[in-house]
Amino acid sequence: MHELSAVVRRMVVPKLVAIVLIACAGFSFPTVVRAGGAPAPNEAPVMRDDPLPFAYGEHFESLDDYLAHLEELSVRDIPWYQLQEDGTYRLMVPFNRPTDQQTVFTRPELLERFGFDE
Repeated sequence: MHELSAVVRRMVVPKLVAIVLIACAGFSFPTVVRAGGAPAPNEAPVMRDDPLPFAYGEHFESLDDYLAHLEELSVRDIPWYQLQEDGTYRLMVPFNRPTDQQTVFTRPELLERFGFDE
């Protein structure tokens, strides 16, 4: 029994610590600027000069480069965008989050969201 609890602690505790650290750090998903340039309620626009979420100081020439970077980080429980068959992108998150946030985006929405030109 003691061996089982040690295994569970090694598997579960690091993920719980990561979730708590993210929550305590004030993590929030980037925001979308709506048509007309006005931010959606309770959201601020993301400017291209602002650091991109999870960029870790790297510079990305294109949206595709940035999305590839996020996908590489997904093994570390970082949210990323998966290209769907219909050409949209689905936000994939490794932990539960409020369902009132948008999870499917078009390419133009992501270009605007992260400040990239086509």
